Amino acid sequence: MKLVLPYPPRELNPNARVHFHKKAPIVRKAKQDAFYVAFQHRGLFSNSDRLRAVVRVYSKTAAPYDTDNMLANCKAYYDGIFEGLGINDTLIDDNRCIRCGVDKFNPRVEITIETISIFEGWWNE
Repeated sequence: MKLVLPYPPRELNPNARVHFHKKAPIVRKAKQDAFYVAFQHRGLFSNSDRLRAVVRVYSKTAAPYDTDNMLANCKAYYDGIFEGLGINDTLIDDNRCIRCGVDKFNPRVEITIETISIFEGWWNE
């Protein structure tokens, strides 16, 4: 399942010093956007599945960014996605962030969620 969402606002960065009154509506909107995109896929996964989440990032500029922080920026998206799917986000066993390049006119993140088998994982690579 592939979901396309807007590039996360800088206020969602864990290193940003933003007052919680300003940050709360931004987090709420990001979570709602992800919920509505994911809701149409409800029932696709169950609470017994093991999942892989891959975040492909198309940024507005070629400025370098930390992929760990990008995953943290997407936390509100993850919360909304898994709420929309009706499952728990603790099912993610493999979480990756991939820099895909620059898209000046449509910066976005593409989040792909898929099941992985019990025989697949970091220990088999």
